[in-house]
Amino acid sequence: MVSLDYIAGFFDGEGSVVVRFVRDGRYRAGYRVSTKVVFVQKERDVLEEIHETLGMGHLYRRGSDGVWYLEIYRREDLREFVELIGNRTMVKRDALERLATVLELLEGGVHGSRDGLERIREVWEG
Repeated sequence: MVSLDYIAGFFDGEGSVVVRFVRDGRYRAGYRVSTKVVFVQKERDVLEEIHETLGMGHLYRRGSDGVWYLEIYRREDLREFVELIGNRTMVKRDALERLATVLELLEGGVHGSRDGLERIREVWEG
């Protein structure tokens, strides 16, 4: 197990927050909003420790480049990640705060309209 401070530092250096708008005709506004936190590393060991400590996400190796990924994409897990790590980060604190706001908007259902999608985009892009 590794500490939350270690995870925050590792995330600042090797992690990213992703908010994407994916065209999808099944949604009223024509898009769905995809959110996730991603850690990337050549070696599995550190990501496995982070995965065990957090108890969330999916750890896998992509065959094309041989790099390991730990992805957290469930909204409940993303909220918990922001709560656990957000105040411990330095570099990516703003991105995590914007992610938290995007998650609130998604839970409020605003992504069902074009105006709502635009609001999410504005929050995410700053």
